[in-house]
Amino acid sequence: MNKLFKFKIILLMLLLVNICPLAKTRPLKAKDTTSQSKTSFLPSKFEAQFEQNFKSTLTGKIRKSNGTIKYKYPGNIRLEISDQESSTLTYVNNSKKSWYYTPPFEPDGEGQVIIQEDHKFLMTHLFDALRNGLQNNKIYKIKKEKNIHHLIFNTESSKKYGLKKASIIFKDKKPQQLEYMQSLEIIYLDNKNVKFNFLSFKKNTKILSKDFVFEVPKKTEVIKK
Repeated sequence: MNKLFKFKIILLMLLLVNICPLAKTRPLKAKDTTSQSKTSFLPSKFEAQFEQNFKSTLTGKIRKSNGTIKYKYPGNIRLEISDQESSTLTYVNNSKKSWYYTPPFEPDGEGQVIIQEDHKFLMTHLFDALRNGLQNNKIYKIKKEKNIHHLIFNTESSKKYGLKKASIIFKDKKPQQLEYMQSLEIIYLDNKNVKFNFLSFKKNTKILSKDFVFEVPKKTEVIKK
């Protein structure tokens, strides 16, 4: 098993850890409201570019990856991550199905896609929950320090969705709205964490329904769960 193969597997597991056991849970639902403090925080749809710093458990070295997120409320997300070798891992989620795609490790090799029915990615749950805004609610409590908001998930939500805490850091001297998010750190129930540093953020962009359906490439092993 070469280093590139190991890195891809570790990166994929870091992002997707704790997901499979949650396949049949219902998504976090936030009650819609006309309150400006709630619905204005989470745009109905957005896309963003980010950089992820990843510490290898094999070497202890920091490795970087770049990616994009497309999101549409409720329950739709597309996440693509490119590692230093320019291979792209893809996760797609809509209200009915999810796809995890790993590209071939060799030019003439075979990729792999895992397809699950009635399944949600943890980041889908998180963004859906943010419909509640930066105030205490039935899903999480808010702890604020300067330009950082910590979302502390209650016991029921943590057990159901595997989310322990999320910290949103906003850019200095900017309104505390999602489009001014500088970074997002997610801590899972088992204390594993992923941090995203956002490079750009565009709200209410033109995002199509087909963005949340994955077209399986040729020469791809299909695993259905």
